[in-house]
Amino acid sequence: MDKYTFEMIPGLIGEIAELLRSINTKLDKLTAEPEPASAFPEWLNVKDLTAFMPTHPAAPTIYGWVRENLIPYYKRGKHLFFKRSEIETWMSDTRNKTDEEIERDAMEYCAKHPIGGGRRR
Repeated sequence: MDKYTFEMIPGLIGEIAELLRSINTKLDKLTAEPEPASAFPEWLNVKDLTAFMPTHPAAPTIYGWVRENLIPYYKRGKHLFFKRSEIETWMSDTRNKTDEEIERDAMEYCAKHPIGGGRRR
């Protein structure tokens, strides 16, 4: 453990203040608002798509989605392109239902499809 003297206090306070500024700067970067969608062009390449998506997936992840046809894309030669509006729709469509929504859908289905098909003899 370092020993500090009374004369060292002003210098130590300066170092602490600098460290706090550095931490604040890093926190500001982490909590910064994502760029608005309008800041991105309509056509995105893989790098743009990584920046556009909230989770910032790695390029290999995006290539995997393309290979498995999980994401809407366009291909011109060796180049991949993504239409921003289609990506926004795709992200909205992949929303998982809540337990309440699943139960409501199940109840509606059961009401419309009775056991035995509801056929009269």
